Amino acid sequence: DAANPHTQYPLIANALKEMADAGLVSEVLKNLGLGEAGKRGVGTAVNQIPDMGAFASNLSYSGYQKLPSGLIIQWGLASGGSSYVVTLPVTFPNQALLYLATPHTTQLAGASQVGIANCSELKASQLYIVISRYVQGAMVEYARSCYWLALGY
Repeated sequence: DAANPHTQYPLIANALKEMADAGLVSEVLKNLGLGEAGKRGVGTAVNQIPDMGAFASNLSYSGYQKLPSGLIIQWGLASGGSSYVVTLPVTFPNQALLYLATPHTTQLAGASQVGIANCSELKASQLYIVISRYVQGAMVEYARSCYWLALGY
């Protein structure tokens, strides 16, 4: 072979292409001792290994965590009133799956001080929360901070 005068030795410049051309890839991988992870591509599809970019996050008080599956977990605290329009840190690219909210209480409160949080989606980037409490047989809006959680993809 004109490119390699010593065919018993592979040329470094061919980056093991000669072994691949000779059908020896599985033997080379076996000799290198690579496990399954060494044979997988990087990405987020089935049988791929995600890189750290697939785990984007903002771990602040109002933040999010993205997972390689596409699931996005978001959270925060709304305060200063009894109803809130919350703009999510990340717009869900497909759809929201779940919104939860719970009133924040800074002190031990009696049953009359317990609030109920209701939330609904306004759009893929916003949710609406109303805090209420039971007073004399009726639900009335109640000024209280609340924690919220949103799941989607």
